[in-house]
Amino acid sequence: MKSERTILPPHQNRDRLITRLFQASDLAEVCRFIAGLNHQPEHHIAYFGTKPDEIEYYLLEEQTVPPQESYVLAYLESCLAGVIGLEYDLELLRAWIEGPLISYPDWERLAEILYSRIVDIIPEGINDYELAADTRNKNLERFAENHGYRSSGESALLVFKRFSLGNLPAVSESKVTSAFAGQFQNLHDKLFPGTYYNGKQLYEKIDETHQVFTASEAGRLQGYVFAYVAPEIGDAYIDFIGVEENDRRRGVGKRLLISALHWIFTFNEVRQVGLSVNVENIAAVNLYQSCGFYYERTLRGYRLKFPSA
Repeated sequence: MKSERTILPPHQNRDRLITRLFQASDLAEVCRFIAGLNHQPEHHIAYFGTKPDEIEYYLLEEQTVPPQESYVLAYLESCLAGVIGLEYDLELLRAWIEGPLISYPDWERLAEILYSRIVDIIPEGINDYELAADTRNKNLERFAENHGYRSSGESALLVFKRFSLGNLPAVSESKVTSAFAGQFQNLHDKLFPGTYYNGKQLYEKIDETHQVFTASEAGRLQGYVFAYVAPEIGDAYIDFIGVEENDRRRGVGKRLLISALHWIFTFNEVRQVGLSVNVENIAAVNLYQSCGFYYERTLRGYRLKFPSA
């Protein structure tokens, strides 16, 4: 690992496979390539969507590290054969490795080439790597095992369509106010320690398309939901729902969820909402399905942690 951003020169091996960093002019080709593989369960990688416009939005709007600095492409002659990307957080000291997505007869060999290139540009000090994919992606499962990754659990990816909104009651919890900012951040960090956004980061994300709704009683925060919309691609996401332990099984989570859904669909462009939940959290899965979410796929995460320096 290196402490500074590495500028990768083109690399060529014996069968004319060439790897290089992503360039702005590659955007359309890369989005089509990822989409062509990612809708197939046996190739699916988490983080991306399954359509070119969703993937373009992710690369340009959601990636905090520009793809020109964090994506490596592999070509066989003039044909794109593989893609791998990288996202990282210098506070959490965690890297999310986005891929590999490969269309090449020797999947394992190209995966090793791409992985070695992407690991080389992970900043020094990051000691926690994550992979994630559909559970039916057996190539990635074997790859993770061979590199010492351990399963970090499985999540159900659930989807809610606009037409189901009419089945929900008119519920409207309040958007978070400055009076509850501290309680919200503390609750999030208590319920989701070490996740990809801490409470302060979530609060700072609030804007026209990112919102936190809260439920409270006598000045005490009971729970919250964080949701955001991507009108450009017609999608929205619910990233976190958190309820204080003593307030669970009182309908707080359901009111928050429905409030977020009503807000989301005030954006006329939005067609659907996605969320993921641990498959072992049966109560949460039942809650989402009772509100009209349906199952799309199961994702499995893989983690590799190194001793701290």
